[in-house]
Amino acid sequence: LAEALRLEPGTGSAFATRCRLNRLAAEHHWARGESVSGDCEAVERDAALVPAWLDRAVAWGCRAAHRAALGEDAKADFARAEGFFEEAIKADAGNAEVWERRAFVRWMRGGDPGAAEADASRAIQMASFFPQARLTRAKIHRVKAFYNEELKDLAEALAENAVFTEAWEERGRLELEWGKSRAAAGERVGAREHFVQAVRHLEEAVRLNPDLTGPLRAPLREAQRALLGPN
Repeated sequence: LAEALRLEPGTGSAFATRCRLNRLAAEHHWARGESVSGDCEAVERDAALVPAWLDRAVAWGCRAAHRAALGEDAKADFARAEGFFEEAIKADAGNAEVWERRAFVRWMRGGDPGAAEADASRAIQMASFFPQARLTRAKIHRVKAFYNEELKDLAEALAENAVFTEAWEERGRLELEWGKSRAAAGERVGAREHFVQAVRHLEEAVRLNPDLTGPLRAPLREAQRALLGPN
């Protein structure tokens, strides 16, 4: 890509590709708990040359989520992301990814899971084979403690892509949370099966992507300890 830009510095498609790559970098760094400010700046530099509403929206959403996790005021960044999503929808309302990514950013922001779910559902209706949209809606269901609905979406996502690491991870997190909920209600037998599934799915996520060993160490250990029961 760098060579293409060197040879033809005015090539719009190359700038658009670099925008997308920097947006994906922002998503990756956010998932690892790292700053995405540099990624945002890189997207903005190229966005001055090509329309990149979706990339700008997602990059600013990730920046806002990272700042919010640090306890900073991220309202302005989230508002900026929403504004870019509005422009992305005006430009390409038929793109299912636009709706799915807005659902994702709204999930990160919190506060209105209904709006986020509506966006994810719209993306699924537009593109039935879209495991990422299923995963995003599953995460929204977990916020609402709609565990059965989340399980259905994750089953669909994994049926469409059996090596979808993020779906394996999310299934593990779902089972852990569901098990804790049932344990708190005194349903130890039912809770145990969820803990078994939590360990299984988290271990599979790590097997598929060893880079998750660190990030998933804590939930995996929690699920393993839960299997042993109270001391």
